[in-house]
Amino acid sequence: MQREREKKERAAAKREKRQERTPASEDTDTTAVLTAEGDLSAGDLVRLVEAIHKEYEDGTIDLDEFEEKKQALLARVRMD
Repeated sequence: MQREREKKERAAAKREKRQERTPASEDTDTTAVLTAEGDLSAGDLVRLVEAIHKEYEDGTIDLDEFEEKKQALLARVRMD
């Protein structure tokens, strides 16, 4: 139990350090894109999946939220 608590504390400290290093202008908010209507090109899809993957790695979102966002993006892929 103590080990898990320490692990969570280290992860939180690491996440805070990353957020301090990242300028606010570079933060990617995928919520607006996910709620938008219309098809996505393959290039847009890759860029947005990379963005939500970065959010997951940074600890901004959890695995379930990552999967939900990814599925929402995949549903909007344009098939030519």
